[in-house]
Amino acid sequence: MKTQTRVLFVDHAPVLGGAELSMLELIEALGPDYVTAVACEAESAEFVRMVRESGVELFAIDMPRLRSASLLPFARGVRGLVCLIREFKPDIIHSNTVRAHILSAVAGRLTGVKVIWHIRDFTFPLPLYRLLCRMADRIVYLSKAIERVHGHKPGRTSVILNGTVPPIIDVQAERDRIRKEFAIAQETPVAVIVGRIYQGKGQDQFLRAAAVVKERITKAVFMLVGTGDEAYTQSLRQLAVDLGIAESTVFTGYHSDPVSFMCAADLVVQASVEPEGLARVLIEAMSIGRPTVGSVFGAPCEVIDDGVTGLLVNPTDTAKLADAMASVLSDAELSARLSQNAKRRFEEFFNQTRETQETITVYNSLLNG
Repeated sequence: MKTQTRVLFVDHAPVLGGAELSMLELIEALGPDYVTAVACEAESAEFVRMVRESGVELFAIDMPRLRSASLLPFARGVRGLVCLIREFKPDIIHSNTVRAHILSAVAGRLTGVKVIWHIRDFTFPLPLYRLLCRMADRIVYLSKAIERVHGHKPGRTSVILNGTVPPIIDVQAERDRIRKEFAIAQETPVAVIVGRIYQGKGQDQFLRAAAVVKERITKAVFMLVGTGDEAYTQSLRQLAVDLGIAESTVFTGYHSDPVSFMCAADLVVQASVEPEGLARVLIEAMSIGRPTVGSVFGAPCEVIDDGVTGLLVNPTDTAKLADAMASVLSDAELSARLSQNAKRRFEEFFNQTRETQETITVYNSLLNG
């Protein structure tokens, strides 16, 4: 009888984000050959709720920052993770965020358990990364862009593009439902930007471009889906007023089903002005065949084949962002072509099945190496 592999996933994030959603999808996709558990901080209430609802065993532990002024809290965090490792007895520790990487590397060395770092963004301070990366047994990068920053080490690093599970959803029914809820006519062109609201995500750039689009497509509506920094959110609301598009702008707040809003839209925009590790929102949009406009910063160029499956622009260039948005919203033939190509590209590169199999290959090489 085949022995099940035990994997402990570790994530410190205080808020639910794309990294956490992707981790949960991977856990679910691993199947019965794997026994999994999640260690996280209790303060991420939404993440904790989702883990519990998924049926995965959950451990809440403290994960303090590594501070040179006082190493005592960090040492307590390591001790807590070591105790958990001895209780759960994992074969692999799979860490998902920066603080989790550091704690897992130390705890792995102390317990003799193999550690995988899953580097999903550009937030790991490079001097600290270079100091500690030897403590990880394997490192998985979310994209080639992240690999270029951190470095390729044959036999120790891999690039596994993020996947997602194709949603089981009636796209037309969700389109009808959302548009009815927000009193948007079926024929109205709608562009949506989805994600946590903070300056790095470029919602302000989206609104500035929307004002230009509105001059060309007078019936257009623009939706911002997500929640985040309250002061920044209020500044966005004021910006919409100042730009004269407040009546055509919808702030939906947080929703657990952002793909439904993508169904309701004719265009999904990702306008991050900070480099993205890959941009999960683009992959989700592609899974339902929605045309996309993505940012040139970071790895969206690894998701979008420019001009074929979507359009890539510098979101700080308002005129170019507006041109891209308006071209998709006003050109039915272009929209249909991008939509069809996007869905094919999703199935080829970004279906969860591919990511899961590549991750299992890393697990096996680590345990059998």
